[in-house]
Amino acid sequence: MSSALRTVLAATGLLRPAFRLRERMRAWGGPPPPAAAPDGLPLPDRLHMVRVVGHADWRQFYETGLDHAGVYAAIAADAGAPLSEARTVLDWGCGCGRISRHLPRHTSAQVLGRDVDALTVGWSARHLPGDFRVSGFSPPLDLADGAVDGIIAQSVFTHLSRAAQGLWLAELARILRPGGLLLLSFMDEHHHQAHHLGPARADLDAEGFATTTLALEGTNHMATFQTRAQLAASAAPWFREAAARTSGDTSLHQAVLALIRR
Repeated sequence: MSSALRTVLAATGLLRPAFRLRERMRAWGGPPPPAAAPDGLPLPDRLHMVRVVGHADWRQFYETGLDHAGVYAAIAADAGAPLSEARTVLDWGCGCGRISRHLPRHTSAQVLGRDVDALTVGWSARHLPGDFRVSGFSPPLDLADGAVDGIIAQSVFTHLSRAAQGLWLAELARILRPGGLLLLSFMDEHHHQAHHLGPARADLDAEGFATTTLALEGTNHMATFQTRAQLAASAAPWFREAAARTSGDTSLHQAVLALIRR
């Protein structure tokens, strides 16, 4: 979709419905996934997968989730806070459980999932082991202070404005116990899409932060790019950096920052 068309649709209030229609078109017509994945758990339908990862290939959905859960477990260990020692792990932005379903391979912790998309998190609540619930676009979450030992935030900070990011860092710090671990992915200046930002690239170079399609904040159709230094500085009031990967270092194709709650 061209930037000019996006501008027109945003001005008329039709941008979000247009993208939802495009999701349905992507999901339409292909073969349904099998009743169960190799792990024995159900698989979401094509529309659910499209809303989470932009495609409806169930094998890729399953296998990348398996791989990414392992990547986060390895980074957690490098940060000195292995998931195997956690009692409660929150998959914040869980969708239909692409990563959540694989966490029991790495931890015996209770798995929690929260997401703003009622359709996808509702599927997780019906089909996956764990506590999955809808959350709001703004804090707070329905969890007590210090309630969780670890948080995974895959592809969430990639869709937030700078103001929203600050609010959510404070909220995640609230629910994370002292010494707890926050693992978050982000698109850094080395990400392949960062080289095609147009005028927004100047913002990234000058300020360490840039966004596209702000009218769709909180969805996969808005992209946020930032440097590791900018993100670490934003988190510094509540967290210290424990480990990091660039977008070229992992199979996530995003950078990862591991933060320990002060």
